[in-house]
Amino acid sequence: MRGVLVLAGLLAASFAAPSQAQDSRTFGEWMVVCDNLKTCSAFGFSESASESWIRVSRDAGPGAAPRVSLGLNFFEEPPEGGVWSVHADGRSVLVIDPDEDDGRWTKALDAKDSDILVDAIRDARTLSIQGPGGIKSDISLTGSSASLRFIDAQQGRAGLADALVARGSGQPSAAPAAPALPVVEVPRAAKGGAKSRPPLFIREIAKHEDCDSLGDPNDFPAIWARLGPDLQLWGAICSSGAYNFSYKFFTADNAGRKVAELVFPYADGYGEETGYVTNPDFSPTDLTLSAFEKGRGLGDCGSIIRWAWNGQAFVLVEQSVMSDCRGVSSDDWPTLYRAEVRQAR
Repeated sequence: MRGVLVLAGLLAASFAAPSQAQDSRTFGEWMVVCDNLKTCSAFGFSESASESWIRVSRDAGPGAAPRVSLGLNFFEEPPEGGVWSVHADGRSVLVIDPDEDDGRWTKALDAKDSDILVDAIRDARTLSIQGPGGIKSDISLTGSSASLRFIDAQQGRAGLADALVARGSGQPSAAPAAPALPVVEVPRAAKGGAKSRPPLFIREIAKHEDCDSLGDPNDFPAIWARLGPDLQLWGAICSSGAYNFSYKFFTADNAGRKVAELVFPYADGYGEETGYVTNPDFSPTDLTLSAFEKGRGLGDCGSIIRWAWNGQAFVLVEQSVMSDCRGVSSDDWPTLYRAEVRQAR
């Protein structure tokens, strides 16, 4: 299907990028992603029938502590009650009380337990989540040390006493500050006339050379918003599939003339700019447009992107990604890029 980001191998290689840009690597069975603020997340996954995962995240800057999250997915109803524990090389290191939701449980550890688990990972080869009824899901730690060392290097913590792996005698206060959060200014929500009948170029979108597999217009109505007193945003269904549908977006004046087709950028190294917005959602309050490019129907992999209208174009303000379809909720996907949206008063 056109307009859908190709996910295969998205995080399998690093990309050259300007300063304060995102970076990603794979080490053994682990992957690590750092965004433009040098917040980094390392992921390890299981290869067993019960899909489990671990995420080790850390913000840049002095005083930032590591945060660890765990997840486990079930193909059947999960057992109720019982004791859940985490083991490193067969040794129990934590007892946890997970949060269960729709056949999936997750646990965000507090600072103390996060430190305990990071310490256990540093010298172990295997990590396992064990639960009632003999449930046991192993997470390979092959590549975990290199992933955590990469985070230390990206954040300037190598040789500091609070590094994840590359520890030394340096003071934690010597860690460089995080880069400044970029700011994108957007105009105030525009006032003007009510929505008009879709202009001809929207009604005839099926004739657009890049559109195919059109869905029923009743299921995929045109998207409209006002961007300025004499500037309207129009979106029309252009292609559809089992779990992804893509729109083309245009601006036009109030008379439906001065038509301009829009393009939308991705984070550096993670795709060319696109004329398609997959599973779009527009927010008229802050003039942002979001996309959810699903890698599969469960929505546990893919890319989530958000753009903001700065008065001239839609610019990137957020992108997160998960290339491995392992049941990780989008709430736990690592960010590639983020910026603050600031609206004019």
